[in-house]
Amino acid sequence: MGTDTGKASWISLDQQPDSWTSQFLTGRIERDKLSLFVTPGGETVLKTDAPPLKLSAPEITKLADSVHGNEHLLRFRIVSSRQASTLWVAVQNATIVRATIDGKKVPSKMVDPQNKLWGFYYAAPSPDGIELAFVAQAIDAPRITVTDQTSGLPEIAGFHPAPRIPGLMPLNYFPAFDSTVLVSRTIGAR
Repeated sequence: MGTDTGKASWISLDQQPDSWTSQFLTGRIERDKLSLFVTPGGETVLKTDAPPLKLSAPEITKLADSVHGNEHLLRFRIVSSRQASTLWVAVQNATIVRATIDGKKVPSKMVDPQNKLWGFYYAAPSPDGIELAFVAQAIDAPRITVTDQTSGLPEIAGFHPAPRIPGLMPLNYFPAFDSTVLVSRTIGAR
């Protein structure tokens, strides 16, 4: 669910709906690109509308913002109010020069230098979240998307999905999401 848009979607990384996913992927199913997972060009998914849910978005609090010469230093506190098991962080529109998470240096190699995409996923964040600091080029206008991921399907009034039948298993490659809820928030850093 994108809290910026208020829209929710059922998504699947499968090539086509199967007997289990077809109870979610109904109506107008489209093939789309999802850019939450820091994949160049986005991850191809099957997608259809889902009922909007009242879920708390990840919190992104700016702690520092300064420009020195050609470098723009930004520091954020990122917290999942849903106590998510995984945080996905994508920084777009910026060439990352260096970065730290909780004060520890992390690789700043761009995932997609041509389209100025950098990011990471963080498993088992503390309830206090993580502190992300990075230096971008001063001319860039970074956009940060944080997606938190929790296990299990959401409770939707009147919707009772059938369990997966024997013989069908979740996808067995990364990123494999089976019965997870993803909630995203995007902010501009300027």
